[in-house]
Amino acid sequence: MGEITQTPVEDAAALLALALTPGIGQHSVRLALETAGRLHLPPSAFLVLPLRRLVAALPPRSDAVAARIAEQTPAWHARALRLLEQLLESGGGYVSLSDTAYPRRVRAHLRRAAPPLLFFRGPLELLARPGTAVVGTRTPLPGARDAASSMARFAAMAGDILISGAAEGIDTTAHNAALAAGGTTLAVLPQGVLTYTPPPYLEQALREGRALLLSPFPPDAPWRRYAAVTRNDLIAAAARLILVVAPQKTGGSVRTGLSGRGQGKTVAVWQHPPDALPRTLLGAGCADLGAAQGLELAQQLHGLWRQAQALDAGSPDLWE
Repeated sequence: MGEITQTPVEDAAALLALALTPGIGQHSVRLALETAGRLHLPPSAFLVLPLRRLVAALPPRSDAVAARIAEQTPAWHARALRLLEQLLESGGGYVSLSDTAYPRRVRAHLRRAAPPLLFFRGPLELLARPGTAVVGTRTPLPGARDAASSMARFAAMAGDILISGAAEGIDTTAHNAALAAGGTTLAVLPQGVLTYTPPPYLEQALREGRALLLSPFPPDAPWRRYAAVTRNDLIAAAARLILVVAPQKTGGSVRTGLSGRGQGKTVAVWQHPPDALPRTLLGAGCADLGAAQGLELAQQLHGLWRQAQALDAGSPDLWE
């Protein structure tokens, strides 16, 4: 992997201040980061250039982005720096797209959509482990909970980190089952790390170094519905095997499965009754687990895991 690099706090604060600026999205932040790198300037130096130099440096038709950058005030930077200091004091941290510690799978599978900044709490090295995602409905029946628990225990025994979204229902069932089996877990948040209060089981796992909270949103971002949907792409990218349990016809778990298929991942769906399985997932090439339980489910999971392992081994390594 080569020398480990870490974006200085001052530069991360400059990027975060840009992300906090109204009218600026992650694409613009990434554009600024890439342009600064091309000019061999730290982001904190690039983002204070005069407007005319910003326009000249950025790609064509980026005048609006240049204007937004030039409109930033010291107050935005002070807020960003304060947020990063609070994050670091809480035991959390950040990683930028230009750092070698940025997760390989996220970089490789999200490509141009990879978040320019990720914020976390817990040991970031957990994200380098192979992962199995288990996602699903917030209102599962007992059979679906049993299936999710079996999947999470399988992931723990296989040495995978269990990845989910920390929502009620299937997500919480899977996180708990993986930890109870002695494994590790990753919760991808639909809000900022600083605004999220982990439930007791997850807080205990954080203290033990067996859990990681991850968010592509500013540390003080509140929960928002759009974030609960868009973070599913990050769940899919971080995993090599994606298991969707009792999904509704639409919603976050369906998006996670479709995103995973779009990334070329192995995706399987458990549903009871089996004929209620969303056709969009079957049409995308997701494997159908039916309503398998016990030994039948374990055998199917083993085959899927081996397939996912082979695909992951052949995926591009885009560490920089």
